[in-house]
Amino acid sequence: MHTELLWSEYRYRHDHIWKVLFQLTAATVLLAIAPYIQTQITRVVSYWVLALPILGIFLLLFGTLLLREELLLFSQIKARFRAEQSALLGIEHPPGFGFDRFVYLYLGALCVLGQSNLYVLWQVWIPAAISAA
Repeated sequence: MHTELLWSEYRYRHDHIWKVLFQLTAATVLLAIAPYIQTQITRVVSYWVLALPILGIFLLLFGTLLLREELLLFSQIKARFRAEQSALLGIEHPPGFGFDRFVYLYLGALCVLGQSNLYVLWQVWIPAAISAA
């Protein structure tokens, strides 16, 4: 029973982290590409259109803080579950790079891409859209 509870909690936390990652990715990407969709809006609001991708980056940073707590809980549950696996089934897990590191690496890359997008919008896209008017 104890192992089933650990497995259930392990699976829930793991799935929840992936779900939040996908939602953060979708929201960040949608906010990042919004200025490219309607050039007319970019011409009208000019540099104010940068507010959307900036909001996406802030959402990503806030989501990372929330995911940090989930990853800490998941790490504790994973350690207990793997100890149970080792004791009951003799399954040993070699130390690896770690799921949480992959998550942080992914979120960091997404943040860098968001910042690069801001630069392209600011230096290339918006000036081109304004001058095409």
